[in-house]
Amino acid sequence: MIIQINKDNEYLSTKKKLSDEAFSNWNRGMFNYDKNSSDLVLKSGIHVGFDVPRRVTNVVSPSCIRATV
Repeated sequence: MIIQINKDNEYLSTKKKLSDEAFSNWNRGMFNYDKNSSDLVLKSGIHVGFDVPRRVTNVVSPSCIRATV
């Protein structure tokens, strides 16, 4: 039982970093698509900390975006 407690403590004490793409998927309302590069770009007027990505690249290929007429 002590071994399991030590494993759990080690697992819970390690820091896990969320990828930029995963963050943008969780907070999709904060981002807009860039029409030219298909990157996700942080909307203007949103104030965030330094660790929030301003641009997430290569989310979708430009050929998959439908043209708006």
